[in-house]
Amino acid sequence: MLPEIREEGGVGTSATKAMSASLSGKRGRYVRQVTGRHNDTDLHVAARAGDAAALRRALDEAAVVVAAGEAGEGLEAVRRAVAAEANEAGETPLLAAAEKGHLEVVVELLRHLDAHGVAAKNRSGYDALHVAAREGHHAVVQEMLCHDRMAAKTFGPANTTPLISAATRGHAEVVKLLLEQDDFGLGEMAKDNGKNALHFAARQGHMEI
Repeated sequence: MLPEIREEGGVGTSATKAMSASLSGKRGRYVRQVTGRHNDTDLHVAARAGDAAALRRALDEAAVVVAAGEAGEGLEAVRRAVAAEANEAGETPLLAAAEKGHLEVVVELLRHLDAHGVAAKNRSGYDALHVAAREGHHAVVQEMLCHDRMAAKTFGPANTTPLISAATRGHAEVVKLLLEQDDFGLGEMAKDNGKNALHFAARQGHMEI
């Protein structure tokens, strides 16, 4: 069992906060609690703020602490597990960064996450590519498609695709980018109500789409 490490001060609190680390099976777990209604870790705070340097420090710190307490657990394996840690809203640091459009943080997290971590969804049923497309963050969507172009086929609630979300909000450049992946029929994919991206764009008056 790893020792508890305490640190004075910190984000959002003047009180001492506890940093604990443990392993569950083969998956390293590191949770550093900060003030927040969703029990964010330091990685969530850094990701949401777009602070790539702070995120790297938190990843390295966690990897060293956990690996030091468990023989045979590689540093990168620990970083991968920590980077995929979700808060109480089911949101990973990648989801937080993608929603805010913080490209540098997204790039850093993609270096460490496996396919499962990249595809993780929040409690609303959206993954990182989907939230980036919905918010119109072209550079983040482009980076994630370069990482895995098949992510364009992900489905959210009611069979909503990233293309449908982007088209509904009028993000023309993101729509164009997603349609470049359209050799598997993205444009024809419809929600549960039978409407596709073009229908939703037209309904919202986004004539440029």
